Amino acid sequence: MFLKKKQEQPKSSRVKNLMNIATILTVTLAVLKALYYNFISIKIAAVVLVGLAIILAIKSPIAKIAATLIAAYVFFVNSSEGNSDIIIGSIGAFLALTLAVVGIYIAVGGRLK
Repeated sequence: MFLKKKQEQPKSSRVKNLMNIATILTVTLAVLKALYYNFISIKIAAVVLVGLAIILAIKSPIAKIAATLIAAYVFFVNSSEGNSDIIIGSIGAFLALTLAVVGIYIAVGGRLK
């Protein structure tokens, strides 16, 4: 009565926590690299990292999509050396690739929830 058993987290919850931590690590490394090459300022880096933590804490699918888009944007700025034409081209190629992979997923039999 006085001693409660410790409730174990479901396996899917642990996997989600690990994925959130992996996302934070990935974005942090990308932001640090962008800072190192002076592509973004410290203020922008701080906003991105704090925003990412808040978005991941919300635990909604829309927040996960927003976190992914933030990570993709940081990656594009980082890999394009700040050139806006290259950023736009990279985003277009990313969207085309994403659409193709989603199409393959649906064609193979995946279900959108």
